[in-house]
Amino acid sequence: MDMRTDPVPPCGYDAADEWSETFEEACPEVLAALRKAGHFGENRPEDDVAHKLAECDLEELTDEELGLYEERVLPLLRVAYYEPYRLAEEYAERRAPGYYDPPRDHRQLELFAA
Repeated sequence: MDMRTDPVPPCGYDAADEWSETFEEACPEVLAALRKAGHFGENRPEDDVAHKLAECDLEELTDEELGLYEERVLPLLRVAYYEPYRLAEEYAERRAPGYYDPPRDHRQLELFAA
């Protein structure tokens, strides 16, 4: 099990020292690198937020956009920063249809079964 805590650069970066020192400082750089690599290009709501952040700061996002950022974009930035070797798998998993759908509770359907 790899317990890596140092940032590892994604494709296109030669050394980890090209990143900003902290994750919070590096988020814009990581997001720009992901966009440049072709991620967030499917016209989903979170893709719009990812591209909007190329021209503005988090403070300028609406509450809905900020929610999408925190729920769907930020987790991928964390993976890209701390565990880039997992990025392709995590990105594919989170982009799969139904990933963000609420879980179904089949027990409730049994309440009224005859």
